[in-house]
Amino acid sequence: MKFYGIVVFLAFAAFAQGVPHNGRTKRSISDNLETLVESIQALASEVNEDLGIPAFDPFTDDSVAISINQTLAKLEGELTDLNIDGLSDFSIDTLKFTLIGLKFTFAFTWPNITFSTGYSIDGTVASILPIYGDGKASGEITNLAVSGTVAISVKNSYLYLKSMSSAVSLDDLDIQLSGLLNNDDASALIAAVISDTVPQILVDFQDVISDTVNTAVTEYVDDYLGSMTLAELLALIGS
Repeated sequence: MKFYGIVVFLAFAAFAQGVPHNGRTKRSISDNLETLVESIQALASEVNEDLGIPAFDPFTDDSVAISINQTLAKLEGELTDLNIDGLSDFSIDTLKFTLIGLKFTFAFTWPNITFSTGYSIDGTVASILPIYGDGKASGEITNLAVSGTVAISVKNSYLYLKSMSSAVSLDDLDIQLSGLLNNDDASALIAAVISDTVPQILVDFQDVISDTVNTAVTEYVDDYLGSMTLAELLALIGS
């Protein structure tokens, strides 16, 4: 979930930059939010030393631990030399903030994301199918859509994330694998199955996936919000 942490950090760091205003034009909070997100897109390939924001498109990491303990899969392993392209190329389908209930509503679509990584993995899928191996993985994701609602509340003068709901879907996945089950023929077959079934798996197991994402993001957001008051948040958004 390290990537989610970086995304959340970038979002709140954008707040800290302030919002450009046109004195002749009255802007809504939602307008200001959209400006902030667009500023994140503009920063994607640059390092901002003043704010401590790393470049995130492409997103790279030498090593990412894998630890999944869910009904669908129980897996342990590692990704190495991870590279993801296209994270900043997304459309803002919905982005709103309402003072009543302190709610953010969002929907974004990434038309094309490509990735490559080395991997080692060991575990089971559906409690009975063994999955293991060391090799390479690469692929392309088409029309990844992420949407949801975040509600914020106040405790002891500081903010915290009260609730979060989210949904994830994609139109197509094309993945290539080597080294899975220590057999390249098996890797090719499994890659084809994964490519064909993941879009539907996201539909069938949406609740499990959403719960996992919501829990991880809540931890990162609360680490940041815990030092911010409501007045400070509204001032940064430009209310």
